[in-house]
Amino acid sequence: MQFVAALQRTRIAARGPFNMVCNDKPSNVLSAQFFETDPPTARFTYDERAVTAFIARSGSGSRYEGPNVSYWEHQGEASVVWFGQTMKCRTR
Repeated sequence: MQFVAALQRTRIAARGPFNMVCNDKPSNVLSAQFFETDPPTARFTYDERAVTAFIARSGSGSRYEGPNVSYWEHQGEASVVWFGQTMKCRTR
């Protein structure tokens, strides 16, 4: 949370937060906020945990990698690995 507050204080441009339903269960919500830092970063929150991830190489779509999280969005669907759990997520 301190990371996000620090970015907001410095007025870094951001998109989101976006809330996504994962594995077609309305109670499984992943929140994502993307920051225009150098390199670009994202903050993901799910299951009472928050992780900061950095942009990663991708052949197509957007990909972010961080400790215990991998996020790859392509054509409106995100493939997420969250602390070993694989999920498919879509924006609400």
